[in-house]
Amino acid sequence: HNLRKLAAADGAVMWTKAIPHTLHSCRAITDGSFFCGWTMAASDGTLDFENGITVDGVDDTAGIIKYNGAGVAQWAKATHTTSFSVLEVSHDGTLLAYYGRAESSTQVSRIDTSAGNEGNILWTDTDSGVGTHGFRDIAVTHDGREVLVSMARSVGVRATR
Repeated sequence: HNLRKLAAADGAVMWTKAIPHTLHSCRAITDGSFFCGWTMAASDGTLDFENGITVDGVDDTAGIIKYNGAGVAQWAKATHTTSFSVLEVSHDGTLLAYYGRAESSTQVSRIDTSAGNEGNILWTDTDSGVGTHGFRDIAVTHDGREVLVSMARSVGVRATR
């Protein structure tokens, strides 16, 4: 697996880093650093992101990682027992949230990005009682004040002949 940074002007490769797991939903912030997520398994063993950053694989658990603009891992953490779906982050990186699926429901979690608390879960909200298909998308406001989620709900359709 590789992580690659491309120049916006012409797509030229700026750097390529070998990584121990496929990452998804990478989001950049204004200082050039970026966050990514993944779903891990115990069979992954210990994932070594270099720079002294490792995460032990745990079945059906979402992981979050922060890289600096040069592609050097800053921190990584296993979060919830849930599959990882989508991550969003405010421009300055102070509001990070993701959603994923845990058993038969989806959940949204806010992740702490402050120094010394990186990757800790601040809160989690489940989709119970508000829809039949759970969370479908997530966004955060650029000022870091709100997390927005969209949900799906099945509606009965009557067939006619």
